[in-house]
Amino acid sequence: MLHIRQALYLKILILTVIVAWGAVGLPKLTAGPLNPCNMLISDHTGEGEDPTVIPANSNGCPEGEYVSGEFLNLLAAPSSAWTVKNWSGTLDNDSPSTTNTAVMPSGLHTVIVNYEFVPAEPNEIYIPVFLGEQTSVVEPPQCYTGPGELEMNNSIVDANGPLCNSGVYWGFPNDQNDFFSFDTSTGTIAIELTGHEGDGIQVILYRGATEVSKDYGNKDVFQVQYPATPGRYHIRIFAETPRPESTQWYNLEVSFP
Repeated sequence: MLHIRQALYLKILILTVIVAWGAVGLPKLTAGPLNPCNMLISDHTGEGEDPTVIPANSNGCPEGEYVSGEFLNLLAAPSSAWTVKNWSGTLDNDSPSTTNTAVMPSGLHTVIVNYEFVPAEPNEIYIPVFLGEQTSVVEPPQCYTGPGELEMNNSIVDANGPLCNSGVYWGFPNDQNDFFSFDTSTGTIAIELTGHEGDGIQVILYRGATEVSKDYGNKDVFQVQYPATPGRYHIRIFAETPRPESTQWYNLEVSFP
């Protein structure tokens, strides 16, 4: 009889606890986002621009915010007479290149490019060359005639140029970036790229470190037109998948005021 009473008492106690718990309510568990957006700070030291970050954000995140694991392409733009010394917060912090890559961690992250001043080299002196009774003066070239690209032109600092107006240039699709530069006055810039065998091609026009126009997609002909104001512009030919084994060059045609 004692065991029966103990068992009955235990059942009543369990039912009382269950009823009381149900009245209070079970705690609700709320799941946070699986991969939240995190802010990226882009900064610099010395004279120049903050690094441009490509893409501008991860899918579903506000501008300047990225999910963990996102690969970020960085483009530096030092001022005249300055160059890249090194970086921080990237995959290659010791690199002196104007391009670099970072991977977004799970939290606030900062990438910094450090610029350093480069003293100007002495101006070249062009000396008359005497040929018999005639005197010929060797003049400096007014623009980069090409027609082939001159490696390494994989960053803004090493861009081929300034290009000649209405010039036709060619290069090989063997790396991700080819840069060209030119100086223009007010008017229309027209750029056409054909014959590039790489995949994921983008033709991007920059004024300083600012992207102002581009063309991209899976096609054979890429065209960029832009109403220019006076200054120096840069053309970036980007290939997500280059073709280092190819011997077929691409053609780049550029015209400007």
